[in-house]
Amino acid sequence: MRLLRRRSASAVPPARLIALVPGSEQVLGAVPLDRAGRRWAVATAQRLLVLDEDGIDAGHDWDGVNRGAWDAEARTFTLELLGGTEPLTLTVPDRIRGAGRDGELAVEERAFAVALRQRITAAIIHQAGCALPSGRRATASVRRRADGSLYSVTDPPLGEDGALDADDVDALLALERRVRDGVGLTTS
Repeated sequence: MRLLRRRSASAVPPARLIALVPGSEQVLGAVPLDRAGRRWAVATAQRLLVLDEDGIDAGHDWDGVNRGAWDAEARTFTLELLGGTEPLTLTVPDRIRGAGRDGELAVEERAFAVALRQRITAAIIHQAGCALPSGRRATASVRRRADGSLYSVTDPPLGEDGALDADDVDALLALERRVRDGVGLTTS
């Protein structure tokens, strides 16, 4: 005979914060970013939102995220964003104050982690990398915006004045043409 185990209560964002999510966006997962439960990272189908008592503190469309990683020991999600900006670091407490046992609720990050992985994967349609003539690593990818339209992007970005020499620019353009061609986008 199988015994049923009672699951402990898990932390969920307060209704006042969920009300800040734009109406048409389905919440796929959420994690608190402080022990008081006043600041939350919320994964929706369209974007990642950071919510606090004052409103939407930050928003990142999924096509603007290169990759994400979870460090279980540090309880930290690190998201690498397009454009070489500083990574977004989300530190998640293991418990928050609430109505659970001992006045605390356990934080379950699994649904949020799954939503991150699925949305980032869905936004990056095709990607390729190479070493540029200078030896620098480069990638080009075709991404899907929230509205479904496709576009290509390179890392390092084209157009950074003086950042790449002519040979690197040519190689990066060729890489971008290759990924665009790989999904049927125009390459001119």
